[in-house]
Amino acid sequence: MKKEKSEVNFFDIMSSYKCNQNCLFCSVEYQKRKMQRSTFDIKKDVLEAKKEGIKNIGFSGGEPTLRKDIFELSRFAKKEGFKLIRLQTNGILLAYDNYCNKLVDSGINYFKISIHSHIPEIHDYLTQTKGSFKQTNKAIQNLIELNQPVELNYVISKHNYKFIPQFVEYFSNKGISKFCFIYQIYCGNAYDNKRIISVKISEITPFLKEALNIIDDYDLDKGIVFNIPFCLLPKYHERCVQIFNTKVSTPEKIMQNVDLDGKEDKIKFDRCKNCKYEKKCYGVWKTYVKLFGEKEFNPIK
Repeated sequence: MKKEKSEVNFFDIMSSYKCNQNCLFCSVEYQKRKMQRSTFDIKKDVLEAKKEGIKNIGFSGGEPTLRKDIFELSRFAKKEGFKLIRLQTNGILLAYDNYCNKLVDSGINYFKISIHSHIPEIHDYLTQTKGSFKQTNKAIQNLIELNQPVELNYVISKHNYKFIPQFVEYFSNKGISKFCFIYQIYCGNAYDNKRIISVKISEITPFLKEALNIIDDYDLDKGIVFNIPFCLLPKYHERCVQIFNTKVSTPEKIMQNVDLDGKEDKIKFDRCKNCKYEKKCYGVWKTYVKLFGEKEFNPIK
């Protein structure tokens, strides 16, 4: 059998699983939370990405800003010539002006900030961290003032899905034009808290459609959706990301191609063969089907 290929244009380094929040929907298993990689190992990954000809690199976690060597790592990536150096963060430490400036000076030139409501009480509840909205919101303001590219990650759960349109309105008025909506994956904390946070995809799609329409009406730069199959957003299928073109290195020192390796955790049904997107869609997470069944998913003719 011919091996599948996936063109990789982004290399994401998960620097550790440590975090200064305890989000109800976190997909990291509790026993992994103390895992931390060495500076040497991460620099090896940077060099591997360069060797493979990948021009874009990112540091994520866990929370990468908890690393004392994050400035050293970003300077190293910059020295090795990477075009884009992205930081995926909850932004708490970026609320401090000096820290934020230092990150930018070290070479980080794209910021992916995780924030899950424009309502402080909801965000703080989901992160299980009092005052986290205030800090993350300040981080976003700091980055805007520094003219840095900012994209917001919004993990969708039972507690925030009805407010997605208002979230877009709130932050677009502050100058944000890039939004990424992520349906939660039921593993780690998310699986343990499934009775608290779970919601069917079909319940959230009306609010998600409204938010995507706002993004179009305002002519914003980006509005994409992760972990939702095409059939549940048929007229918005171009927004549903199935192919990531990303390689990830994890704290377990496992190298993964997100597109090829991630398929093992998803499932497709016999009726999917009749869908016009059958070859482009990887299906739905097996853990989702275990919770909610498969009745929501019907082929697009």
